[in-house]
Amino acid sequence: MSRPSPHPITTDETNREAVEVHQRQAGLFRERYDAIYSDRRYETCFHYGRGRLHDVIDRWIPAPGQGRRLLDVGCGTGHHLARWSGAGYVCSGLDAADEMLAEARGRNPGLCIEKGDVYGLPFGDSSFDVVIAIELLRYLAEVPAALREVARVLRPGGQFVATVMSPYSMSGYPILNLLTGRFAVPGFVHLKQHFHSRRAIIQMLRQSGLHYEEVCGVAFVTAPQKVAERLAPSMLRRSLELLEPVDRLLSALPALADLALHVVFRARRI
Repeated sequence: MSRPSPHPITTDETNREAVEVHQRQAGLFRERYDAIYSDRRYETCFHYGRGRLHDVIDRWIPAPGQGRRLLDVGCGTGHHLARWSGAGYVCSGLDAADEMLAEARGRNPGLCIEKGDVYGLPFGDSSFDVVIAIELLRYLAEVPAALREVARVLRPGGQFVATVMSPYSMSGYPILNLLTGRFAVPGFVHLKQHFHSRRAIIQMLRQSGLHYEEVCGVAFVTAPQKVAERLAPSMLRRSLELLEPVDRLLSALPALADLALHVVFRARRI
């Protein structure tokens, strides 16, 4: 199934810098995902936000997979691959960071996990029923080029599920990144990122041969809880548990998706 893409690989400085950052963070992400899949979902705002994200994705990509082929682009530590492989999907992964690949391959022996570039996916046309890209697109300066590659490897009618962060997120992170993306600030990752509204993503999907289907905002309540996490961490778990019903209610309103920490959307190949 694996082969070089017929499309030229695009150079992307942001993507190269993101790979370098994730090389250094492989161990951190392993620890965080191990916590999410245990009873430590409310340990930090990161764990809570990713846990809520997984709730939505699990609903959109239901088990059992019944042998359907799934590609995780930017598979990181391979936790998603392990989950969907265990649910009956025939899984493949791709990442550009060697440390992430080592984690993913160690967790998923026998799976096809390639080193590669999202702008030139090393898979044949119409190879997959499902493609996912979790927290990848905000590290890409040329999202439409990546979406065209996703459309190429999806079979007709195949499903694409991905996340972005909106410039209007109540988390305030897009504004903060204006500073931390340009200057090294202690305690923050020095990496310029790219933020996209729901409307912008829908337009890019249409231009790339993908039909937009649905959007959901995830983790609205983490913005105020960031304060609690820093000042009163012992109260964080209880406050997140109390606010989660409100979070779920807001997630049911697509018009508010741009305000959330994560904007998760799904589309299909036309």
